[in-house]
Amino acid sequence: MKVCGAVILVSACASDPAVAQQAEPQPSPSLDRIRASLQRQHVFLTDVTVPLLVAPAADRRRFGVLTFLPPDTPGELVRIRVPIGALVSQAAHSISAARRAHAKQGARQEVARALADFQKTRVPR
Repeated sequence: MKVCGAVILVSACASDPAVAQQAEPQPSPSLDRIRASLQRQHVFLTDVTVPLLVAPAADRRRFGVLTFLPPDTPGELVRIRVPIGALVSQAAHSISAARRAHAKQGARQEVARALADFQKTRVPR
């Protein structure tokens, strides 16, 4: 009985076309591309020492906060760069500093008035 079951199992495996195809695996083209990509050297942006989006300094002219750049397209005469973020940040900082200085001056004057009032009401000995 055991021999009959083994013979049936061996004959079923030998006649199955799926088992025959597994004997010779064929790599898919996508696996070949992945292997080739892994073997190549990759250059990362952190390895680049030259800034990618900044024009050379010789092409730029500064006039105060304005930066004049060479034209980018045939119809342009000149490009002007204005650092809006830096200007807004500086203005906000200046306003904050002015308010702080005004508050300090007001506090000093209030303390001076309170001290003068205290000294007037003080009874001399």
